[in-house]
Amino acid sequence: ANGLAERIAILLGVAVVAGISIGGEVPALRPQIRRKITAGKEFRPFEQQFEVEKDSALDFSFLNHVPAGKFGRVVAAGDHFEFAERPGEPVRFYGVNLSAHGGFPDKKTAELAAERFAAYGINAVRIHHHDNILTGGGRNSSELAPEWIDRLDYFFHCLKKRGIYLITDLYASRTMPAGAVPGISHAVGMNEWKGLVMVNSDVKENHKRFVRNWLEHVNPYTGIAWKDDPALIAATNVNEGNFDHWLKESSEETRRMFDRGFEEWRNRRPAGKKEKKDNSSLRLAYLAELHHDFYLEMREFVRSLGTELLLTDLNMGKTPWNSMVRDAYDFADNHFYVEHPTGILPFRLENVSMIGKFGGPLIGMIPGRRGGKPFTITEFNWVFPSRFRAESGVLTGAYAALQDWSGLWRYTYSHPEKTLS
Repeated sequence: ANGLAERIAILLGVAVVAGISIGGEVPALRPQIRRKITAGKEFRPFEQQFEVEKDSALDFSFLNHVPAGKFGRVVAAGDHFEFAERPGEPVRFYGVNLSAHGGFPDKKTAELAAERFAAYGINAVRIHHHDNILTGGGRNSSELAPEWIDRLDYFFHCLKKRGIYLITDLYASRTMPAGAVPGISHAVGMNEWKGLVMVNSDVKENHKRFVRNWLEHVNPYTGIAWKDDPALIAATNVNEGNFDHWLKESSEETRRMFDRGFEEWRNRRPAGKKEKKDNSSLRLAYLAELHHDFYLEMREFVRSLGTELLLTDLNMGKTPWNSMVRDAYDFADNHFYVEHPTGILPFRLENVSMIGKFGGPLIGMIPGRRGGKPFTITEFNWVFPSRFRAESGVLTGAYAALQDWSGLWRYTYSHPEKTLS
């Protein structure tokens, strides 16, 4: 771990950051042009069809072996995935994200969606932003809510029957109510939780309880505990838990915990108190080491449950120090979006082709490809409205082929349950 911190400190010490100044003038908004579209010579009604006729030319369900898990657990073998009972045969996954209630359909919709996904040629689905729902909306932050785990159990069963695997996160957005964390007076939201879990033993134990409750839960429809089901490919420990991101969004109470931890860590180093407190490179090295050690602790915990489920972490960002920490993972994962909104109004889209930009953010995924490990993209999309969204499949597929990526999941097919049906 000390070697990791030194490598990152050296790297940051020689990094050059280019600053861009932007004037204080706010661009004027264009006047809105309202137009009502009605059926006529210029516009004709179009009813979108989601279902594929069985055994038609567009039915790709024959590509999936059934059930998922037929050839054993998915394992990392060098720079690709394989099935344990088919050694030497690389396997790739392609699918979509189902976020929040989109991952908890009723039984009728679960059957319909699983059938549709198989016909589309999808062989893996990512369940995301599920954990707050799975625990009843944060009222009890580590126990599984019976209604919601039953829905997820049945959906997993439906997907598995049709040869569709599952990938997920051990933490995505589960919250903790005010008073649940000693020393923290307020409710703990998603971004603050991602940092707090590494420095607060109560939050860490809460995380472990949830993971144990979920992975040891026996799915009544498959008869197998989640941890033992070979149709579950892998899990990210903490989704987008990047140490150089969430600390900015944490409360003063949480930042003080980090400051105390940093001081203790700095004083244990050979240079000790001689190093400046405000050394940003040193602080980032501390955070990287903290994240690295937390991942190793969670990996050991998950393995103690008796599962070989593949694990990864730190799945956002393209900086070299992110990539260094990923060396400990079973596989590397990342996310990218073309023209992701900034969160600051007014939103502005360039609406230009990414071909002339060498793929735009796609090119930033290349440094994350770690030698000797599989690489996946569990979130990607071209933000709409865009005249160039048709590039997404071709460009993403081309870069994935160039670097031999092992999985792609578009974000997102559905947030609310109703859009599944």
